Amino acid sequence: MLVIWMFVYSTAITNDSASYLHTFGVTEGLLSDSPFYGLVLICILVAISSRGEKLLFKISTGMVLTKLLVVAALGVSMVGMWHLYNVGSLPPLGLLMKNAIITLPFTLTSILFIQTLSPMVISYRSREKSIEVARHKALRAMNIAFGILLCHRLFLRRVVHAGDGT
Repeated sequence: MLVIWMFVYSTAITNDSASYLHTFGVTEGLLSDSPFYGLVLICILVAISSRGEKLLFKISTGMVLTKLLVVAALGVSMVGMWHLYNVGSLPPLGLLMKNAIITLPFTLTSILFIQTLSPMVISYRSREKSIEVARHKALRAMNIAFGILLCHRLFLRRVVHAGDGT
């Protein structure tokens, strides 16, 4: 299962980064049309990760904090568009089932998110002498990660999409 998500991740990072560069005028065409772009991009990411876990965690921390700050800034900037009257309302059962089926892949991705944290568990175990301390730190980090993921999904589901009936 983890191998499948590695391919999904590499495809997503290739297409998203090429689309981002094209959208903001850095490139004239989509770089993802070239097979070498994906290869070079993945090689760069592997080179960064091979430099050591400390560098990888520093880069990842910066990226995650940037994303959280952007989401928080967008949330604050859209306060005027929030509709609190939608928080307690449920859509009709048919629409609820349709949306549940549509969001099933995203839900499964969120559940499988724990597998991407396994390198962190390995890192804690290699650094800590006591397995109990390593287990406690890894569990705490996973709980924080799932808490952030849950808050992020609930925020997007209830506040941002509240006005469109989904």
